[in-house]
Amino acid sequence: QEAIDVNDESWTKYFEASLAALGCRYSAAAIGANKPIYDGYLGQFPAVIWNLGARYQPMAAADLGHLMAYLAGGGRLWLSGQYYLSTNPDTALHPNLWTDYLHLAPENGWYASTAAMVTGTAGDPIGDGIAEVLQYDRLNGGYQYWTDAGHAYALTPDTPAVSGLAGCFKNDDSTYCGLRCHDGTPTGYRLVYTSFPFEAIAGADTRDTLMARVLAWLLDGDIDNAAPGRPAGFTAAQSCDSVVCRWSANTEPDLAGYRVYRSLQEGMPQWQVIGTAGALDSSFADTAIEPNKIYHYAVSAYDDALPANESQWSPWVFLRTTAWVQLGMAGSGGTTVPRHYLLGRCRPNPARGACRIEFGLPSPGPVRLAVYNVTGQRVRTLVDSDLGAGFHSARWDGTADGGGSAAAGVYLYRLEAGGAFAQTRRLMLVK
Repeated sequence: QEAIDVNDESWTKYFEASLAALGCRYSAAAIGANKPIYDGYLGQFPAVIWNLGARYQPMAAADLGHLMAYLAGGGRLWLSGQYYLSTNPDTALHPNLWTDYLHLAPENGWYASTAAMVTGTAGDPIGDGIAEVLQYDRLNGGYQYWTDAGHAYALTPDTPAVSGLAGCFKNDDSTYCGLRCHDGTPTGYRLVYTSFPFEAIAGADTRDTLMARVLAWLLDGDIDNAAPGRPAGFTAAQSCDSVVCRWSANTEPDLAGYRVYRSLQEGMPQWQVIGTAGALDSSFADTAIEPNKIYHYAVSAYDDALPANESQWSPWVFLRTTAWVQLGMAGSGGTTVPRHYLLGRCRPNPARGACRIEFGLPSPGPVRLAVYNVTGQRVRTLVDSDLGAGFHSARWDGTADGGGSAAAGVYLYRLEAGGAFAQTRRLMLVK
């Protein structure tokens, strides 16, 4: 059963509120018997907060294994809450989270104590200057997860002292209720364990301070919660069977790309991501349009953080699409000229051995059309010459520049034209 406070709010919301106040992006997941985590799941995050809760469910053996595997790979973990295990573990077994990572004493590393407040260790990067009462009543409500209002747990570090292990918080009786451990190597794990409920900390400002300090220590000060700037100069215009969106490129060094959003003005607008563009691109062609429809478009920028920080959307624009002539059939003798540069569809896609790629040029000039693999290596150059204005197409027979056959898989085809236009799309080659 999920723990609920007197305001019918999940205790997890206290973590989420502090993360939101700090401008951090996060992913929340409820882990239990019906929602197991899979191998490698934790490794996708730069830091993990595991809410142990308060006396309603001990940690499962499988979860302990996942946490140890995460730490062994250099993970950054904060264990927060009272109930670690129902009894002390068999510390003769290794690896063991209790002794090998938390470095708790085998005999009395975790036991019942009393805490009306928590006090930070002077000079500690996490605990220094923090002294706050623990308010259990507002959490308990009608759910009594503590035997009394002052029930907590004390932590006893193992002896002899382990290098990289330090106490950051103490109970009323001066026993530790918070430890942090760093194995000392630049890529090694960092672990914080606080045996008091984060959600019981009385002051929201104190909770925010603790959250900021724990994350700063876990990530060695490298907390990237700054989103890229809002893309400027956004426009959208129809060109034959596509709507071409353009914007001014962002300049952030950690920029990963852009997300393009669209909604159809038909009933209640439903915004959705219709595609992405790379960090070096500043345009996107929406080919999934219908004539005589009103579409709204916007774009955002996102960085390479995990999870990514996303900017505000650009000011959105809208347009009504009109009927068009299909590419490759646009008038007699190629006399029809598109209003904008356009990289069209690959036909067929998936391609079985050969395909045709269509593109349009509003003015004559140098053109390069090439196929790349997903790592960015050029596989085949299809066009590298000056072409006139109008609609064109190029055939790819599934071979590389050297003449060998390209392997089945995902490929990218990229059009560069006019000295400023560049667009990349995807195709699938099957055998």
